[in-house]
Amino acid sequence: GLEAGADDYLTKPFSPKELLLRISAVLKRSDAPPGAVDFSFGPFRFDKNSLKFYLDSEPVDLTGTEFKLLLYLCERAGKPQDRNDLLRTVWGYSDEVHSRTLDTHMKRLRQKLGPHGALVETIRGVGYLVALPNG
Repeated sequence: GLEAGADDYLTKPFSPKELLLRISAVLKRSDAPPGAVDFSFGPFRFDKNSLKFYLDSEPVDLTGTEFKLLLYLCERAGKPQDRNDLLRTVWGYSDEVHSRTLDTHMKRLRQKLGPHGALVETIRGVGYLVALPNG
């Protein structure tokens, strides 16, 4: 019920019209407008709600970490992202960590992206960036 976090409830018997009106009211109160959970970049499309990734409209199976890493880079396309910032943001590491986990994830991510993996560039001594398409 309401104590468990429900917004509203109906007692039986109820009319379908009342149910539809209540659903409509809840949708109007929704924080995110329809489609706000999607992010597109070039051939990439991210569904943030379901954590699904599409490449040229085809689903690609990414791990949660790969999804978060690629989304973070794409949202900042064209700007180099520092290794330590990526480790802090994606993995939650708090200090400078000399870990190869980032490099391993980037290698797997590039493999899954096929020819589009070339968009993910290594910036020596800095970190990584996703190149702007046609740029």
